[in-house]
Amino acid sequence: MTDTRLQPQHIQAISFDFDDTLWPIEPVIRGAETALKQWFASHAPTVLERYDDAGFHALRQRVGEANPELLHDMTALRIKMIRVLLDSVGESPDRATDAFEVFYAARNAVTCYEDVEQGLRRLAGRFRLVGLTNGNGRPAPREGLEYLEHTIYARDVGCAKPDPRIFAHTAAYLGLEPHAILHVGDHPDADVLGARAAGFQAVWLSRRQGSWPITAKAPVTVQCLNELADRLGA
Repeated sequence: MTDTRLQPQHIQAISFDFDDTLWPIEPVIRGAETALKQWFASHAPTVLERYDDAGFHALRQRVGEANPELLHDMTALRIKMIRVLLDSVGESPDRATDAFEVFYAARNAVTCYEDVEQGLRRLAGRFRLVGLTNGNGRPAPREGLEYLEHTIYARDVGCAKPDPRIFAHTAAYLGLEPHAILHVGDHPDADVLGARAAGFQAVWLSRRQGSWPITAKAPVTVQCLNELADRLGA
């Protein structure tokens, strides 16, 4: 069975998931979808006349199922969804890019958890830090995010966690062997099991203080980045 103990003496770099690891994603997406609906209200009100919240959700599901090749690319998937919405009510789908820009500006208006700035600052004093995300958020480098030297996006690599290729891409960028990299994230499968399978060390960041939810051996678990820094002697 995979050894889940940390080996801090081997760690030279740390990769971080973004959504629900460095900031809460639910209020961000809610705000972005509100901004998108405001754009529809001004530029294509028939969309809102036809679709309520349940209709939007059902359409997102259908678009995702019909376009599995886009599941690693949240930008392309969202633009595709907007194009379908516009086309379904007789509006030009070419306006989807304008609508997406409004959505995306709000998507990047994130507020990091309160421990992130101090935690990343402490860790950056000892390790190289990068982002590693399946999402498409590219927020401004503030609230500690300036300590990340680079971010690997699933969209750019062509696959998403837990696919081992995105972890291999991260190791290649860092110029390190996988065991010298620690991955930190909130998702048991995409982050923890994916990292382990790729040879990374892994930590589960569980801000909700829940118990390990799957049958695979539980990893080292922390509730915030300061706890991680403490464990790593940073």
